[in-house]
Amino acid sequence: CTPGLGKPECYCVVSYMDTDVFKTGPSSDSADFLCREEVQLNDYVRGEPLELSIFTEEAIWSPCPNDGIPANLVGRVTIPPDVFQDDGFNGDLPLDMRDPDVRAFLRLRIKPEGKDYPPEPFPVFGLTVRREPGTRFGVDIDTRDGKNLYVIGIKRGIFTQYNWNARAEKQL
Repeated sequence: CTPGLGKPECYCVVSYMDTDVFKTGPSSDSADFLCREEVQLNDYVRGEPLELSIFTEEAIWSPCPNDGIPANLVGRVTIPPDVFQDDGFNGDLPLDMRDPDVRAFLRLRIKPEGKDYPPEPFPVFGLTVRREPGTRFGVDIDTRDGKNLYVIGIKRGIFTQYNWNARAEKQL
């Protein structure tokens, strides 16, 4: 869940109006924090953003220990109300990470009251990438069906740079 040694237990806190309204149970079963909990926010005030914060049970080293950020905060995202309150949300949101060299996303589904969850994001998209001669693409592909190109691995190269700047749903 966080850079460092071991596999620390991580959890997510949902808050709005400066109040924590839900905390997931801890998870340490994977390098990718996964929580399949569902919460109903009965007292949600329409027009208020939601904030989701990922924490670890252990403190994270910081070059500025008194920077006002909790020592165990991994990353957080604030979701403006216009993103989710009318039609819900189903997708990936970039986390504002404590470590600026780490890029991470939070996959989230929000269902508005009385409606179904929005559909999953479509996993197929077109892409054009230009590279300088001698620059590696940095991608392992599978073309066995003769019609499609399937990305099966990413290495250092132009696609690493592309992924760093792309929205989560457009990354390889």
